[in-house]
This record gives sequence, structure tokens and C-alpha cells, in this order.
Amino acid sequence: MEKSGYNLISQDSVLTQDIKAVILVAARDFGRCPLASRLNRAIWPILGKPVLQRLIEKLDACGIKRIVVSCEGQANRIRDALDLPDTLQVQFAEETFPRGPAGGIRDVIEPQRDKQILVLPACIVTLPDIEELMFLHNRSQAEMTVFGLPENRNVPSKNQTQIYMCQASIYDHIPEKGYFDIKEGLVPVLVKAGKVIYGANPSVPVVGYTNWDEYIWALKYLLTESISAELDGFSILDGYPDVWIGQNVKISQTAKIIGPAVIGHDSVISDNTYLFGPLVIENHVHIGPETIIEESVLWDRSIVGAKTLIRNSMIDKTRAIPNRAMVSSQLKLAPKTFFQKIKNTIRSRIINIRIEDCLSDNSTNKNMSLAVFHISETRFIGLLLVFIMFASLIFTYWSPTLKDLWSIWMRSDEYSSGLLVPFVAIYVLWLRRSRFFKCKICPNLWGLVLLIVVQLFRYWGLYYMFDSGERLSFVLSIGCLVLFVFGTEIFRHFIPVFLFLFLMLPLPKRIETLVMAPLQLWATVSSVFCLEALGFDVVREGNIININGTLVAVAEACNGLRMLTAFIVVSSLFALILDRRRWIKVIILMSSIPIALICNTIRLTLTSYAFTKLDAEVWEKAFHDFGGLAMMPLALGIIFLELWLLSKVIIEPKNKEELVIAAKH
Repeated sequence: MEKSGYNLISQDSVLTQDIKAVILVAARDFGRCPLASRLNRAIWPILGKPVLQRLIEKLDACGIKRIVVSCEGQANRIRDALDLPDTLQVQFAEETFPRGPAGGIRDVIEPQRDKQILVLPACIVTLPDIEELMFLHNRSQAEMTVFGLPENRNVPSKNQTQIYMCQASIYDHIPEKGYFDIKEGLVPVLVKAGKVIYGANPSVPVVGYTNWDEYIWALKYLLTESISAELDGFSILDGYPDVWIGQNVKISQTAKIIGPAVIGHDSVISDNTYLFGPLVIENHVHIGPETIIEESVLWDRSIVGAKTLIRNSMIDKTRAIPNRAMVSSQLKLAPKTFFQKIKNTIRSRIINIRIEDCLSDNSTNKNMSLAVFHISETRFIGLLLVFIMFASLIFTYWSPTLKDLWSIWMRSDEYSSGLLVPFVAIYVLWLRRSRFFKCKICPNLWGLVLLIVVQLFRYWGLYYMFDSGERLSFVLSIGCLVLFVFGTEIFRHFIPVFLFLFLMLPLPKRIETLVMAPLQLWATVSSVFCLEALGFDVVREGNIININGTLVAVAEACNGLRMLTAFIVVSSLFALILDRRRWIKVIILMSSIPIALICNTIRLTLTSYAFTKLDAEVWEKAFHDFGGLAMMPLALGIIFLELWLLSKVIIEPKNKEELVIAAKH
């Protein structure tokens, strides 16, 4: 359905009520409010939900099922920001060109079906009783009733929002095209036409906002006047009658709270923190030690550092406020650019470490938070130091070690999988980041001693032209750096990734020579066995297979070393990322060798059979180049089958109690 100036996004409204609610969503504000320029005011949070979502749910609870959200722009983004239940169907409309509030109302009215229209701005914090509004409007017998006249002294005039109850006949008084306002357009037209316009104040004032300052005041009003009716799943904090807390909230015994205040689910309040209401702290918010927060709003997953002052401000989602910061009457927006997000992530990680360490210590000593502060700063300095040392290490090994290693990855089919190892290692470290951030930094001088020994080994390799020794010393140096800078505890968690890094190195020539001949012989013998089992007349002469008169040579390139190295890398990745017991991971690693040999045998068997049917010169390159890639899905399927069989054969206890019972029996 498309009307003048509007494109209706959804037409799933349940038209079962006499009243249709039209919610007007204004466009983003540019220049006056930085937050409103980024995020539409209709989806600012009110006690854990966007204000528009709260309004829609309240209307639904009042029995109004026909709800239309008229947006001046970004209707899809606004709709996606709401978490509405599937049973609640709301119609969204978006302007294709400016129509104004009254024009927006006209474009969503259906004259043949609608009787009464309830018009509301989206940014309403308190909604009056709908039955009271209907009673006042019907009693006045007016064409339009204006609710929320500026007569309530308890509410500032800027926060008093007006809503309208209209007859659907106003459709005839609004032009089909062009911009048309309610106060300056529709009201004068109705008066000129002799229609009755009635003004009334409901028993509950209509409180709303248009900027962030009014938003803060509206929250104050909500916390002091009607908070008990708005919270579900919250409880009153012991000893604080005007402080409501959600589930899994951790509050230090040394923290002080002066309400009214709301603290959302899974939030953390550290030692010696002072909170002054009115205050709203959303879900998953972490507040560092010795911090003061007054009359502010902290959105979901925001993080505040130690010794920070926040007064009359708003902290955006996922924003990390650094240590010792002073934020007064400001909007702290979430980072926009890529580098800002990286900086914010590092900062939030450091603050989280400090908060977790702070709460894990039951001591109430004031100096404890200072110690944690120094630990976190030491952690940051350690990260910076290891980055500098690692960059220096890369520089010293760049030529010729890393250049030669890159050349081997590019030209050698056997070791091309080594190119993926560094990137996979970084990915695994990112997945395991929580383990490292929980560890304490304690530099180990043995790491420096081992680093010196490794460098001596490196220069020995350079002197005797032992290329493998120089490449080996590069990986060993990485492990020594981690041990030296971060200490034994972090290095213990780093060992699996450290061992995985060795897979990016090619085998030394002596070992490669010793391995290639047996692999080539195995590939030939196993292929002959499979062909004979399939009923072919096969004769083996060394590494040459005579199948029905067709000679197939098993070259060194077909020995399976390329497949073996690739499958070991893949199996190691599975062992690193899977959350299984260690012995299961060992089985996965050990099985990579027979899986690689079996897949190579299958590839050679199919290749030999194909050579008896097709031109060998045409198909030889295709099977040699792409046959190995075709076996990769097969190998992965075998690994998944192996994991499935292990899960069916071994039934692990679900908890520690079952484990104890199983051990007794």
C-alpha cells in the first residue's frame, strides 16, 4: 500500500480495535545534540528498553492493537532496533519526502475503517490511562482533544509533551501533498471549519523529551514517581529503599549508593565507589574502584575506569571511560572509526581486568584498588613492550630468514599450508583472550636467558649455513619473549599456540629426504592394493604401476607430503579451538597422519583408474594440482565423523557431582 509521500514498510497490523495509535518519530537531530545526530531519540534506552518499544508495549497492554509508527526517516533501522514479540505486529511507515506531523497522520489513516486516532510522539516516558483519554475525548464530542496542556507545576514546560485524540474525519482537512503541521496547520483549519477542539489534562502528566538534558530530567521524574511499576525482575537493595538492582549484580561492600537509582542485570560496582541518584545503570556495566557517578545514565556494556568522575552525563553503549577521567555534562559516544574501536577495546579489557581482580579480593583496604591499578598499567606496558620487541625481532629476521620462508610458502606445494599458520595462531589467541587477561604479569628472567641462548643458536646456524636452524630460532625467540615479558602463568596458556607455530616451518632437508622415500613407497603399494581389490590387473615395478597395460608413474610429488602437512595444520586447528578433553585432542592430532595417507591413496587410486580411460597428458596436471584440494572435504568429513563417534562412545558427566559418583563406582 503506498500513499502520497509515504512508503508503508509493513502491513501486518491487527485491525481489531476502534482506536488506531499513530506514533510520530522525528528525524535525527543535527548540530544541537551530538547523540541525536547519531542515534534517533526514539530508540534511546529507558530502563533497558528503547523508549519507542516501551510506548508500543504500553499501548498493547492497554488493548490497542492497531499501531502505526510514522517515521521521517530510517524506518528500517528504527524497526530493527526494537525487540518486539512476534505476537505484536506493528506497521511502520517512512516518508519519501517531508510531510510534517499532520501529513504523516493523514498518510496512515484509512477513512473507511478508522474511527478514532490517538497521536503520540515517540519520546514519551509516562503514558496516561488510555481509558481516561477516551472518556475525556468522547465526553467533549470534539473533533480533536489535546492532552498535556502546560499546567502541571511539578513538570517543567519543556518536558510536558502533548498527545492528541482525533476523529478519523480530520483526514478531509489535511492536504494530500506537501508539508502540514498539527499546531500551525491542522488546528487553525479545524477552527476555521467550525470544529470543536478540546483541551484537557489527564491525571498522569505526559512527560517526554526532545534533547539529552530533557531526557535526563525525564529519567529523574520516572525514578521518583513511577519506578516501582516499571521494573520487572528487579529487587530493592538491602538497606537502600530507593535503589533497585537486577539479577547477578555485584556490588562491593565498600561502595556507597544514594538513590534513587537503578542498576541493571550483570553489572559490577567496585570498591570505594560513590553513586548519587537519580542514576540509571543499564545491563553489563562495569564501574571501576574509587569512582564517583552523579545524576547520569550509563548504557549497556559501558565500562568506567578507576578514580573517575562522571556528573550529569550520558555514556553510550560499549564506551570505555579511562582511569582518572572527568566527565561533566557531556555525551560520551561509542567509537566510530576502526582505530577508535581498537583503542576502546584495549581500554575496556584493562578496566575489566582491574575490576575482576578488585572484586576477587575480599579485603576492604583502600590501597588494594591502587595495587590493581598498577597491575593493569603494568599489563598495558607489558603489551607495549612485547610489541616493540616483537617488531624488532621481525626486523632482525626479515632478511633473509622471513623472505626465504615466504618464498618457500609460495613455490612449494608441500609447505604452502604454512602460510596460514601465523593468521590461525592470531585467531586462536583472540579466541583465548579471556584466559590471558585473567593471568597476572610477572616477568621471568629465564626468558631473557633463553632468548640469548636462542640467538647464539641462530648465529651458529648462520655460520654453518644451516637454514633450518635460523628459521627454528625465530619461533623459539617468540616463545622466549612471551616468557620474559609476561611470565610463567601466561606462557603456560601460550604453549599450545607456541607449538602450533612450528608448523609454519618446512622440514629440514635431511628429515624431508628420509620421509619422502617411504611415503612414495606407501603411496604406490597402497594404490596397487586398492586397484587389485577393485578387480584390476595390476603390476608394480618400483614406483611405476602397470594397470591393464597403462603405465602410471608415482612421482615424488605424489608421495602425500603436501597432504600430510596440510592435514596436520587442519587437525591442530581443530584441537586448538574445540572445547574437548585433552585425550580427545591428542586422538585428533594423531589421526591426521593416517587420514592424510588414506586420502592420498584414494587420490592415486582414482587417478590411476582415470588414466586408463582418458588421455593421461591432459588429466595429469588436473589431478596433481586439484586432486589434493578435492581430498580436503573428505579429510574434514573423516574428522567430523571421528568426533561424532567419540561423542557417542564416550558419555561425559554433566557436572562435578556426576563425575564424583562415576569415580566412586
